[in-house]
Amino acid sequence: MQQTKPKLTIKQERFCQLFVETGNASEAYRRAYDCKSTYATINVKACEMLRKDNISVRVSELQQAQQAKASITKDEIMRLCIDVIRGKVVTDYVEERAGKQLRRAVSKTWAVERLCKMLGWDAPTKQDITVQPAPVFDLSLVPDDVVCEIADKLLDYRDLALLGENTQGNDGGK
Repeated sequence: MQQTKPKLTIKQERFCQLFVETGNASEAYRRAYDCKSTYATINVKACEMLRKDNISVRVSELQQAQQAKASITKDEIMRLCIDVIRGKVVTDYVEERAGKQLRRAVSKTWAVERLCKMLGWDAPTKQDITVQPAPVFDLSLVPDDVVCEIADKLLDYRDLALLGENTQGNDGGK
């Protein structure tokens, strides 16, 4: 049984190709649809595009075709990243965008980030945080005269705080 190519509009096909090229759905949508909308709108529309069956099938086809053409394996990429990190290789590469060639250097930071992603080391870690309840203070054990004295002092502090707020408002905050 032969698999049929998903039916796409010209702009949908362009979106798929740009997505595979850039790895960024919002950028692909903006360029394919020549969109001038807000970033939020573009992001929503791009996500909606990727959820469509015919789009996801086409993106998978393009990615598989790209992988088949690639003459480099994950192991080779990992070795290259390790060499860059250790300073054995510092290679420039040429990126072509909109008909212009840009020369870029491979940084150690990029190599570390890429390697961490490939190995799954950048996955969030689960932290179990338990909060101990504050100890309960039993006021029934404190003599009444001490409780009254503490309450009076708290009221005095509150009154001083309120007085300070009122005077700051009247004299320009001095």
